[in-house]
Amino acid sequence: MVEKSLQFFTEHFQREFLKKIREYARKLALPADATRIFISEVAYADAIAEADFDAEFVKMRRGNGNGNSEGKLAGILYFRLTRHKIIHFSPEIAEHNDYARFQERVVVQLIGSLLQVDFNDVWIQQRKNTKRPGGMRYNFQDIYGELQYLTCRRHYNQESLALFFDTLVYLQHALDEMRAMQSQLDDYARRLSVPS
Repeated sequence: MVEKSLQFFTEHFQREFLKKIREYARKLALPADATRIFISEVAYADAIAEADFDAEFVKMRRGNGNGNSEGKLAGILYFRLTRHKIIHFSPEIAEHNDYARFQERVVVQLIGSLLQVDFNDVWIQQRKNTKRPGGMRYNFQDIYGELQYLTCRRHYNQESLALFFDTLVYLQHALDEMRAMQSQLDDYARRLSVPS
């Protein structure tokens, strides 16, 4: 692996992050294609070096406390990793539809795992394309699909991605809290229904 001495991201982080990219690429690939996907360590090293510069700048500007967040770091990483061509394909699968936006899919799964956010959360999946409450005119969107579309076809920057990822962290926390309260309510209801 091409390792660069960085200020923000440790060598251990760089190695483990690259392993995760390989792992997610294999996991998302069709089984027969696992050996047809290649990772450019040079492109990865360039991307992580740029992300390191950005993260160090945010740290200098905002410190490590208030104002800095996992979402900001995730936005930086996502932005830099999707700007470099890290994942390559052998000629027989290079034009295959299953590999359109493949690098973005790998990176979003990786960022989700770092943030401990589940893009396939059942609660979110059940509401996708359903009416929003309160008389709103629009349906709930596929946020995972929207993120892929945004990063493949539209304009974005690290700051907009940071806000997106921070919002997802809040959503995941709210879902976890909701589930904990529901579990407590279910336990309470069971105790009430047990005859004395």
